[in-house]
Amino acid sequence: MKRFFSLVMCLIVVCAWAFPASAATTLRMGHHQGLNSMLDRTAKHFAKLVNEKTNGEVKVRVFPSGQLGGETEALDLLEQGGIDMTITSIGQQDKYLPAIAALSSAYTFRDTAHAEKAMLGEFGDKVIKDAAEACNIQILGWLLVGPRDMMFKGEPVTSLAELQGLKMRSPEQFTWVRMFELLGARPTPVPWGEVYTAMQAGLVFGLDTPAQQALDMKFFEVSKSLSKTGHIFLLMTININKNKLASLKPEHRQAIMEAGKETCAWSNETIIKPENAKAYDDLQAKGIKVVEVKDLPQWAEAVKPMRKEVAEKFPGADTYFEAIDSVQ
Repeated sequence: MKRFFSLVMCLIVVCAWAFPASAATTLRMGHHQGLNSMLDRTAKHFAKLVNEKTNGEVKVRVFPSGQLGGETEALDLLEQGGIDMTITSIGQQDKYLPAIAALSSAYTFRDTAHAEKAMLGEFGDKVIKDAAEACNIQILGWLLVGPRDMMFKGEPVTSLAELQGLKMRSPEQFTWVRMFELLGARPTPVPWGEVYTAMQAGLVFGLDTPAQQALDMKFFEVSKSLSKTGHIFLLMTININKNKLASLKPEHRQAIMEAGKETCAWSNETIIKPENAKAYDDLQAKGIKVVEVKDLPQWAEAVKPMRKEVAEKFPGADTYFEAIDSVQ
């Protein structure tokens, strides 16, 4: 009996050593951009904050460069519970919250200040609440990535007339495809991770991107010019699977929510704003011809029919448009 008791105690000690009760929970976070890109640095900062706020009891492992799937695939896996976290653009999320299509429509926001005031205020909070109620995704915060411009393999486009018939890379979303159609271009859907090779191979003549991300993605190697169209203000979000979040201890849930909000504020002020401010100069230094577009009011006028189309196709988008317009 003594021998049996000693054996049981030894097993308990071994199990306690091999499987400690306080073993850390690890969350897998995927994103579609490369190492040391804006998204990668943001994700790593988030992981650091979560580790600090939970005393190491929750760890976030970051998988860059689409290792857990491209942007679209990763978001679908997140909603299904296949992965724990992602950072994705808002345009990918209209399949789960249709009204959010308003946010990726052309010329929805008047400028950067308008976008910031809308998304960091009551309206942004409402979108987060609506998304959590509509699907299995909890948005933790807003990344205000900035206006998207157009880059070209050849000379820059300086007017709407020059864009006619050009084959432009488009994300695989209605709002982008329809925008390019209304502008007179030929939209060609290409996943973000394949844009560089599509430009390199001549499958498309142009693309649209925030200037800072053009540097991250090295688009200056496959383009010669950039036209400052500012047609869409790119918003991205840090997301977590809602069921995964609910499965954590209350104090860990709170820590993750805080870390998400703080990370977005940090990234917006520390990375995005300062790097956006010098991105055009950096692109010019790499040989990109950067030009202003003289007839931008015509571009905004050309895509006006989109607002009605988006409102009809995506329930609730009309309410979002109205809310954004009311932000002064």
